Amino acid sequence: MLRFAVCAVVVFAAAGYASSFTPGPWYRTLQSPVGTPPNWVFPPVWSVLYALLAISFWWFWEQADAKPPTSKQVFRLGAAVFVVQLIANALWSQFFFGWHWMGLALINIGFLWLSILAMMLIFRRNSPLAANLLLPYLAWVGYATYLNAGFLYLNRE
Repeated sequence: MLRFAVCAVVVFAAAGYASSFTPGPWYRTLQSPVGTPPNWVFPPVWSVLYALLAISFWWFWEQADAKPPTSKQVFRLGAAVFVVQLIANALWSQFFFGWHWMGLALINIGFLWLSILAMMLIFRRNSPLAANLLLPYLAWVGYATYLNAGFLYLNRE
């Protein structure tokens, strides 16, 4: 249970940091790409995705202990990629909403998507369940990448 608490605290700390950068008045002046959901959709979706991320990493960690010694190396690699993607996730809001750097945010979210995919491939070695729990996260970040690109294109100067 302690491991799960650690996973949840780490994931939701990153979520808290990201949520400190809100859309604000600047965002309301932007032209939105087709398919942009209303703002109220984002908090519940991200809450579910962050919960799945915490559960996924916790289960991956638990399975590393139940497997042969080589899984410890897989765990260390998975943990490193987990931390990298969590940092990229938290920074996107700062780049997009905080600094209004849509181009850098687009590069960041592309990196985030790739790091989630890498994390899934690594997690799959110890636990297919842990990897599959990340599928909604990967899909949502893919959609968010489309939105970021659309905002950048529609609001270029």
